[in-house]
Amino acid sequence: MRRIFYLLTGILACASTVKAQMPGANIGDQGSVTFTYRGKQVTYTTVRAGDSSVWLQQNLGSSRVATAVNDTASYGDLFQWGRWDDGHQLRTSPGKQTNMLNPNNPLGLGTGDSSFIWNNVNPLWWAGDSAKKSDTWSADPISATNGKDPCTAIGLGWRLPDSLMWAKVRVAENITNTVATGYNNRLKLPAAGYRNSNGIRNIQGVGNSNLYMVNQNFSDRNPWYVFNSNLSSIWTRSYAGSCRCIYIPLCDGKPAVEQ
Repeated sequence: MRRIFYLLTGILACASTVKAQMPGANIGDQGSVTFTYRGKQVTYTTVRAGDSSVWLQQNLGSSRVATAVNDTASYGDLFQWGRWDDGHQLRTSPGKQTNMLNPNNPLGLGTGDSSFIWNNVNPLWWAGDSAKKSDTWSADPISATNGKDPCTAIGLGWRLPDSLMWAKVRVAENITNTVATGYNNRLKLPAAGYRNSNGIRNIQGVGNSNLYMVNQNFSDRNPWYVFNSNLSSIWTRSYAGSCRCIYIPLCDGKPAVEQ
């Protein structure tokens, strides 16, 4: 009985989500994952990319895989660095100037405010004066130094990619620009545009530019982004971009050792 218990425990620990059909082992194999996003059940397509990793084949918040680089249904939501599904990521969310959160860290974002925060007047919010390079954007609980990774809504093992993961898949998929190779690869990256932090209300670069989120910081105030699909760029945390999630297994899939 004890062995059965540990075997079941190992299986549950390795589960990625309740409803998922993982892609096969071959590059280009597709699967799907069903999860709850913004209070609604959604099913997204997944793909085994050229780096052998499993990625979503569509942006978080989109309604389908891109059929063209300027397919508006594939654009999805735009997240500010360190923020989660609080409504600010909607492309129609209102913007407002907020100099200081209370407290001036991720905990101050958990007040139900769904606004896109402009960040061009000192003293700056968490993106500025209180920011630290060691701050994280992970599956850990929201804290003074950690914002909740929106990819964790998909299930265990799903997360935002780091810069090395992006670099690896861009080489493997020969992604060298936005319009041509950014779309014509297994990830199907659309030119969803981005929002900046200087109070401009319109989303910029739609149809010809994109900004994909990376969960790492370059400096106290500035995290990494993947800009125009092939260029690692450094902007403030107030810029908002697309989230493309990657699956990293939490275990090796082997049965648990009998205790």
